[in-house]
Amino acid sequence: MTYSTAHTYKWGLSLCLFWFISMAGLHGQNSITDLLDHLTEYMERYHIPGAMVSIVSSDTVLFSGGLGLANVEDGEPTSAKHAFRLGSVAKSFTALAMLSLLEEKGLSLHTPVKQVDPDLPIVNEWEAEAPVTIAHLLEQTAGFDDFHLHAIYNKGDSVVPPAIEMVRSHKNSYVCRWKPGVRKAYSNPGYVMLGHLIEKLSGRAYGEYIRSTILEPLGMASSGYYYSKPTHIPLAQLYKRTFKILNPAAFTHIQGGPAGEFCSNAEDMSRYLQFVLQGDTNKLNTLNLPHNIYERIEHAQTNVAAQQGLPYGYGLGVFSVWKNGHLFIGHDGGIDGFSSRYFYSREADLAVAVSINRQGNATAMGHEILNFLLEEGPNPGRKTLEIPESMADKLEGFYEYHSPRNQLFSFTDKMFAGISLDVQTDYVVTKSILGKARDTLRHAGDGLFYKNEEGVPSALMFDTEEVDTAWWMNESYWL
Repeated sequence: MTYSTAHTYKWGLSLCLFWFISMAGLHGQNSITDLLDHLTEYMERYHIPGAMVSIVSSDTVLFSGGLGLANVEDGEPTSAKHAFRLGSVAKSFTALAMLSLLEEKGLSLHTPVKQVDPDLPIVNEWEAEAPVTIAHLLEQTAGFDDFHLHAIYNKGDSVVPPAIEMVRSHKNSYVCRWKPGVRKAYSNPGYVMLGHLIEKLSGRAYGEYIRSTILEPLGMASSGYYYSKPTHIPLAQLYKRTFKILNPAAFTHIQGGPAGEFCSNAEDMSRYLQFVLQGDTNKLNTLNLPHNIYERIEHAQTNVAAQQGLPYGYGLGVFSVWKNGHLFIGHDGGIDGFSSRYFYSREADLAVAVSINRQGNATAMGHEILNFLLEEGPNPGRKTLEIPESMADKLEGFYEYHSPRNQLFSFTDKMFAGISLDVQTDYVVTKSILGKARDTLRHAGDGLFYKNEEGVPSALMFDTEEVDTAWWMNESYWL
């Protein structure tokens, strides 16, 4: 099967808008038409049948549409209205809904979740001093496991169950493996619990509440949390690739709800991207969110690295990445037959959302867009320092990985995901257990380190109660 026909099926803006964008030179010298040609070739090279793509600035939709085929068997081109399953991108919208509800009910991010529902199946030996809070769930710092294999799919219910039933199915994940508010470990069941809290506080199904308080005010009419395949909007066919052969697959029910059932299309995601680019403006009043909320959304506060001064990480349903000379915020998602990613930078005044209708790496395609539109710029605010000898002596050596997504694999993670730090006068090289160099880090002061060419620190050395020296990098905890 070939994909040369994908070149024919670009759906997007009128010729006059293409002309305006290329003449305006909003993001470099390359035009959107050249970018679409590049993306089409990229999809053909990597056997991606179809994609939804949204590219916006704060006041202009640069492109909102589809590429390739939504359905290979029928030859159906992807349009701006074709919905894609965005998986964990759902977490960004669940977080906004939770923040809106906290504002409505006069609660805070520091509210213990058992204050909302005392019967939640949480096992926390630090309950008296460190109860699990709503912020811990949003920032993935409760210490919970991720999905257990038996609880990923729901094969028994034909309609979406109440969120409390999904919570009960994940009860074995709700064990705090360390004191809440220290380490970050990605946990889908934590966001399932947030869906239950939304239902408990609002008296409405989580999907209905999120639609009425977030999606409808933003004009995202086709988006929603779909437990079953929607019939009122076109949905791109999902594909799985086995031995280089694409096979259509069925829409599966997941036991993830607020953590991963979100579907959207290019038109709706363009509206959302412009909303987040505009940040703390009057538009926020539409969603009943407090002033300056994005300052809090985009900055982690409940892990030990944030408390030691690391500026970014996994915030309230979003995480950060340095790319092309700018800090981008967003989220990714992967669910049967789909892969998705969105990111935005107010400094660059650019936001991108990409989803492809086969399992794969939509992030890489998103990076292709950024590489095309943005040049790698200097980091004028980046200042590096020599590493003091006393710090070098503490840093040097092997570190075990101590924030596994699932405790079942913690032993092998400790060994095979471990890293060594090779410290020089003005930089540190991280190496795998086999001695392969990975990243070069430079000291920013106070134990903070820049990774590679990043303009903001993303690694940290600090002391703990357990050992003299701990290491934080890639949102992970090492001892």
